[in-house]
Formats: sequence, C-alpha cells, structure tokens
Amino acid sequence: MTFLAPLAFLVFSLSVPLLLLYFLKVRRRQRPVASVLQWESAARERHASTVFQRLQRDPLLILQLLALLALTIALARPTASVLGHRAQKVVVVLDTSASMKATDVSPSRFAGARKEALALVGRLGAGAEVMVVEAGVNPRVTASPTRDRSRVVAAIRAAEPRDIPSHLREAVRTARALTADDPHAEIHIFTGGTHPPTDAAELRDARLRWWGVGRRSDNVGITSFAIRRTYYGSFDYQAFLALVNFSNRAKSFGFTLDLDGKTLASKSLTLGPNVRRSVVVPFSNQGGGLVTARL
Repeated sequence: MTFLAPLAFLVFSLSVPLLLLYFLKVRRRQRPVASVLQWESAARERHASTVFQRLQRDPLLILQLLALLALTIALARPTASVLGHRAQKVVVVLDTSASMKATDVSPSRFAGARKEALALVGRLGAGAEVMVVEAGVNPRVTASPTRDRSRVVAAIRAAEPRDIPSHLREAVRTARALTADDPHAEIHIFTGGTHPPTDAAELRDARLRWWGVGRRSDNVGITSFAIRRTYYGSFDYQAFLALVNFSNRAKSFGFTLDLDGKTLASKSLTLGPNVRRSVVVPFSNQGGGLVTARL
C-alpha cells in the first residue's frame, strides 16, 4: 500500500496538544458543599502539588485519538495496486482493412468489433496493462502498455477502417513479439467473419483469442484503385483496380467505372476463393472529373 499525500500525516501531530490537555492539572474553584463522599478523587487531585498529572485511561481521549487517526489516513489517500483478474497484460489487435466496412452486421463490421473490444476492456481488472495495435499497412501501436483505461478507450474509438487489404498476420506477429516475455499475456484479435490463425507458430500460441464479427464471409471488394495518363495519347487514361474475393467459394460479380456519373465501363468477373485479380480499364477524357469504381 502507498499513500498519494504522505504529508497529510502531519495532521496527526495535533494529537500532541490533545494529550497535553489531558496531562495538565485543572484549576478548580472552591465551593462549599454538604458532603465530599462523592468527591474523593477530586480531593486527592486538589492536594497534588505538580502542574502535570498522571494520564488516566479516558474513553473520550481514545475516541478522539482514533477519530484524528482516521482523518489523517483519509487525507493521506491510501492506494493499493491490484493485479487484473484475467491477465496481467492484454493486447487488442483491430483489423482496419476494407472488409471491416462490410454492413452484414449493423452498422458495420468494424463498429461491431470496436464495441466488442470496448466491452473486453471494461471487463478487465484494474491492474491489467492493455496495449492497442492497428492492423494497417504496417502494424501501428496506438496505445502502449498502460493501466489508464481512458487512453485505451480513446485509442480504440479513434481507430477507423481504411481501403487497404488485410495485414492481420503482420499485426499478430507484432503483438506476439511485444509480449514474448510474458506467457500469461492475452492477445485478442478483432476481425471480420472467422479468421483462424494460418501461421504454424500462431497455431501453437495459446495466448491468441480470435473475435469474428460478421454473419457471412463471402465478401468481395476493391482493395486498390489508381488512374494514370498513357504515353501515347493526350486524352487517354488507364484505371487500375485490384479486386479480391475474400470468401471460401467462387464469386461472380460485376463492377462499373463512372466519370462524373457517366458510365465509362461495365464488366463482369468470376474470382475463385481467396483470389486477387488486377484489372486495367482504358478510357478517354478531355477534362477533369471524379472517377468512381463500384461493385
């Protein structure tokens, strides 16, 4: 146990004048009475010649000292460090890939994952250290190990999904490396659908906890989109798209390329399970505009 305000113990020094009040001999006025049978102790004290008297056991004095001690301890603000009930160190890994924008759960997969992560943090003991890692293009630690719940909650709330492919494996490796010296740590990965570990080392790591958010995994998406001007025409351009099928079965779908609401191209594709394909769409345009790709 420690004290946040140890100087408050100086308040207990008030017990010194309190004790002196009980030590000092009381001067009493003389008054004639009919009998002194009930005043024997007072009479003996009256005949004492010293200024100080022997301290007697007085219940009122004991109560006053106990009250002063309780007030002193309260002002000193005692604190105690308590270990968490579940784990001493917890790592929260958030999948921020484009697939987390899927709305098969309301309002989105990422919103559901964030809610689950916040609920997990709320259940942890006060002594648990929590770290937050975003699985972006490069793993990013947004909250270093801390017992400050406000920092952890702020880091989780600030995370947002982006139009990037999944980089969970790198984020999990980072989390495992940061907790390599703690066999009792827990690593909670919040991602879409079911995403079991794929690396052999991860399969052997009992510290991993996978949280899948989403009702279905037959998800396709545009993970890359870029436009450049060609070298052989002043008004000729090429649109580059990367399309990925994240599901475990083949998917057939179509996509369109629009320029300021006008359709430039419309294509149909069939992708096998967990297949990524790049598509190049040429088009001409003599001015500026907003190019949009939609599935």
